[in-house]
Amino acid sequence: MKIDNLTSREKKIIKILINRNEYLTVKDLADQLGVSERTISREMASLKKSFKDSDLNIISKPSVGTTVTGDEEILKQYQKKLSEKDSLSEYSPVGRKRYIIKQFIFSDRFQKLTALAHQLAVTEATISYDLNKVAEWFEKRGLELNRKQGIGVFLEGSEENFRRAVIDFLYEDFGEEKVLDIIRNNVDSNLNENRNETEISKTKLDILNFISYETSNKIEKSINQILKQNDFQMVNSSYIGLLIHLALAIKRLENNEEISIETEKLETLKRTKEYKLAEKIAARLEKIFELTIPEDEKAFITMHLKGAKIRKNVEMIEEPLADEELEAIKLARTLVREVENKLNVKLADDYNLISGLTTHLEPAVSRLKMGMKIRNPILKDLKREYNDIFKITKEAAEVLAEELACEIPDSEIGYLTMHIASALENADFYFSRINTLVVCSSGIGSSRILAARLKKTLSNLEIVAETSALNIEEYLENNQVDLIISTVALDKYSEKTAVVSPVLVKEDIRKINNKIKQINISKAQEKKTKNITAAEDGSFEENLELVSRLSNDILKLIREFKIIEFDKLNNYQEIFRKICSGNYLPENFDKPKVYQALVEREKKGATIIPEMKLALLHGRSEGVDYPFISLVKLKETLKVKNIKNEENIDRIIVLLAPEKMLKEEINLLSKFSSSIIENENFSQIIRRGSREEFLKYFKELMSTYFNDFMLTQ
Repeated sequence: MKIDNLTSREKKIIKILINRNEYLTVKDLADQLGVSERTISREMASLKKSFKDSDLNIISKPSVGTTVTGDEEILKQYQKKLSEKDSLSEYSPVGRKRYIIKQFIFSDRFQKLTALAHQLAVTEATISYDLNKVAEWFEKRGLELNRKQGIGVFLEGSEENFRRAVIDFLYEDFGEEKVLDIIRNNVDSNLNENRNETEISKTKLDILNFISYETSNKIEKSINQILKQNDFQMVNSSYIGLLIHLALAIKRLENNEEISIETEKLETLKRTKEYKLAEKIAARLEKIFELTIPEDEKAFITMHLKGAKIRKNVEMIEEPLADEELEAIKLARTLVREVENKLNVKLADDYNLISGLTTHLEPAVSRLKMGMKIRNPILKDLKREYNDIFKITKEAAEVLAEELACEIPDSEIGYLTMHIASALENADFYFSRINTLVVCSSGIGSSRILAARLKKTLSNLEIVAETSALNIEEYLENNQVDLIISTVALDKYSEKTAVVSPVLVKEDIRKINNKIKQINISKAQEKKTKNITAAEDGSFEENLELVSRLSNDILKLIREFKIIEFDKLNNYQEIFRKICSGNYLPENFDKPKVYQALVEREKKGATIIPEMKLALLHGRSEGVDYPFISLVKLKETLKVKNIKNEENIDRIIVLLAPEKMLKEEINLLSKFSSSIIENENFSQIIRRGSREEFLKYFKELMSTYFNDFMLTQ
């Protein structure tokens, strides 16, 4: 007996009888289906004829009812088929679109319209219309649906874009947090309360058929071991992406399908350190799955690794930095500087911000250069909650886009916005007092109730008055009102008004907070335009003392600056001894302590900027009374180990600082350290080795820092 030959109502009757596994009366069935008992009797007569010679038996007993019997396995098969047919027939247009995409991704890149129409129980014309929507979804991911009359529809595009589409579909269908659970075969029945349980089960089976538990388990164990051995961490979304990517690759290779990547991109990726890690992962998987992984696939693995690494926090004088990390720091500082200029707020001294941006930008730069996309599931929320900051960050990021020679998509801008917005929150940027007028249509009584609720909920509102909509003009004329919170629309003042309900619900709070953010941004920009500065906490005497201390530091740095020349050296450590002997250091410095500080610092590895042939020699010590900078020129290049590689250097910047320093003094030295990377002219200055030219550059830098500092006092 073929299920397809039954009517919709007949299928429902059989499904109820199989699922209940008991005798049901005509009345029971009629009540469940919402039809008359006569209709049920007519349908039952037809069903008994249809199932006369089938592997199921329909048994009726007078005064008892009807049931379906048969082999347990056969009953389960019918139950599954009926569930699938039932769920497919109830698909909405959105559901059909998702089903069709799933067929191209999990089943075959070639599909027939007739087959899809039959599976979804709709006409071919409906499927043809659905394919237009499906084509748009694939086009956004760089893939194309090619329709061939009388044959079918082919999904065409690069391997890279196809894999991106697979991951996007899984994230859209289930969300990032559940994908890994599904792959690990751990999903529960509460996956999505709004989704049909049978449909969830079907999709889950498709995924597990695509990525079996056994395969994913073997891959996970392998990559976890290798990543741990190589101290390589990945964010959860990138880790899931790599796991799905590898599972797809193994399935394709086992089916002898070709995997290819552009030759130029392959050669570029082979020169990266991540490629070596990709080779280790590939070697392990080759052994486990008994197959050969080609170079092209290793390159795809490399792209995932380059786009996903997490590094430790960036500190001024701690771990040595690789070239990519130095580039990320430079871009982070550039972005922050642009945001500072637009908002008239000081953020460059926020090490958490610089560190966080650097951590994001290092893999982001790799992704952008390789044309890889990143998902940002909260992009819409970010644009809604931080619309102004998003726009400012996007404008600031244009400098980065110009430097990288590529477009920065909104998904990346969204993540950068998160870092900037968080820093502004921490800097109390949004928490200045907001002069607020509370307006209600029904009079002063209700406005006072609303005002009381506002005071309890939002501490930074300075409520200047509560009034009715009729008396609003007099308050706006006599008071400096930043914000109007009203229970009625005020068309004339809509730009500064947040319209809320009298009971102040959660959505109202969100609306008010967005207005407050807009007001603070406007205030900051006005302040910049008028060149008005606000006084920070601290007394006049304390500020004078701080200014005096920074002035002395800068004077010492200028007056004590030296250029030292060394002949041929045997090793890098010999520089430490030479610097800490003779007359190179100020007389009052404790040279043995300085030497020890340099040795301890360099045990962590040298900080090299290869393109400048420059080493940065940092040290903080009790033997140093005040900050000191000098330039060392080597007559012959010297090989120095930089983390794993050896690099040639012939210039060294020595930067010494006291063990105990004020935050402002650390910022001063950081200003100089970051300028080494950011200023393109610095390389030429140290190459020429002129004391006058170096000091001119240094004085201009310190002058900028000092002036900025004074504006905040």
